[in-house]
Amino acid sequence: MIPREHRRLIVLLGAATLFDGYDRSIATLALPYIGRDLAADESTLGFALSIVRAGALGSVLCGTLADRYGRRSVVIATVVGYTLATVATGFSVGITDFVAWQLVATIFLTAEVVLANVIVAEELPPDRRASGIGLISALGAIGSSVAAALFPLVHPTSWGWRGLYLIGALPLVLIAFARRGLGETKRWAEIDASRAGRLRDLLAPGARSRFLFVGGALFLAMMTESPGFSFASWHATKVHHWTPGGVSALIITASTAGFCGWILGGRLADRYGRHAVAAVGLSVGGIAQMLFYNTTWLLPVMAAMILGNATGMAVVYTYATELFPTHLRATARAWIGYLGVLGATAGLSLVGALAPLAGGSAPVLTGLATCNLIAAAVLVLFLPESRARELEELAPEGEPGRKDRP
Repeated sequence: MIPREHRRLIVLLGAATLFDGYDRSIATLALPYIGRDLAADESTLGFALSIVRAGALGSVLCGTLADRYGRRSVVIATVVGYTLATVATGFSVGITDFVAWQLVATIFLTAEVVLANVIVAEELPPDRRASGIGLISALGAIGSSVAAALFPLVHPTSWGWRGLYLIGALPLVLIAFARRGLGETKRWAEIDASRAGRLRDLLAPGARSRFLFVGGALFLAMMTESPGFSFASWHATKVHHWTPGGVSALIITASTAGFCGWILGGRLADRYGRHAVAAVGLSVGGIAQMLFYNTTWLLPVMAAMILGNATGMAVVYTYATELFPTHLRATARAWIGYLGVLGATAGLSLVGALAPLAGGSAPVLTGLATCNLIAAAVLVLFLPESRARELEELAPEGEPGRKDRP
């Protein structure tokens, strides 16, 4: 059982992370209508979403600042940043300013998720680390359900999809609670922050190989997951002629499966180890995506796709925090997250480039699903089993370039 103070921390960080899922799901839910109102076709939307995803590069700076100046203040700043940018998106008049505001929102949304993972990894005991990271990610998945539940209610109004972005002003309420309830982590308070967050330390022997393998696995997994989920509503609407209510049911199914997958992945990884959970979860997610774009049974296959992906990703995000020393942890997690964004960007760009040649997005998305299987192999073959091991044992503080213990 997670102690009360840790549960409070998870709820606070998870509430902020909830709006990451909320914001990202709006484009998935309303993509056909955003395209209609902003005069953007399928190919243009594919490139637009890829540009928005690339905004996560800015989160790398937030990770470095968190290693140098502490986790708490940077987390609070990210909540303010993504709230203002999300609201501004609701006033977009063209695809250009839509992309610009969503680019800014993505920077802060990604940074908040990064730092939430880091704080949980540093504060929870080793046998609850993956469970904690999975739980805050699960709370983030609830955001998709909130957006899906509101979509059929807000869509018929004069605001349409814009109203969903305006509702994104609510996270500002969290600031009052975060200022009082979120303290600095003990591990960060004990390090020499003058040498924290240096990229050359991340690329030194020991840390470098772990960084490349975790980041490479996330890159491949996001090449599968991001375009597969982003074009789910487009596929349901354009190919199977689903109504907004049907699309909402699809997204609610996905977010429910994601919620269960994150919790399941974290708990199983703490109990049975990272390797087995990553292999099974990512494989199931990839195979289900292949089926989703080639069947009429969209709801059950969507559930399997998101459940598998979330289960496997709980392990990836846990690895991204626990395999690096405290003075590099936020920097490493941010850069790994950005590699994941590059994977999502690559996948979305391939959809935009190849869909006209392949006769639609479905064949491209089916092919991209194989990247999940490769990601599972990388995690199992090249990373250590870290279940129930202290962070200092996995990645001790030391001189730059010192090789981590196996």
